Amino acid sequence: RNEGSAQSTITVELEVTPDCMITAPDIDFGSSPLVAGFDPVSQVISLTCTKNSSFTIGLNDGVNASGGQRRMASDGNYLEYEIYKSSSTERWGSAGAERREQSDVDTGDAIPDGITPQNYNYRAQIM
Repeated sequence: RNEGSAQSTITVELEVTPDCMITAPDIDFGSSPLVAGFDPVSQVISLTCTKNSSFTIGLNDGVNASGGQRRMASDGNYLEYEIYKSSSTERWGSAGAERREQSDVDTGDAIPDGITPQNYNYRAQIM
């Protein structure tokens, strides 16, 4: 049986640590009988980061790279490809100026609000 009511105060603490959620689709060049028949693929990498976070974005050369060249592998055969920032010919890499700056956002706010994704366009091309 419930008689009356009571109130209590509790203290709740939490710490929000800086983090980003990255969404990056697979790159699918399709098929072609000749290497020259592959068209470039333009897509978007999206980041949703903790409010007011600062970051840069780098892409490494992948698991089949050789001499700084990105390569896909199938049955011991390799096909070289590259990933460029937006629609330019500027390589999107993992170090220094090859990284994308937070302010280089293509769509979305350059300063994360923790809700709206920051979108970074890229173009992938078979070499």
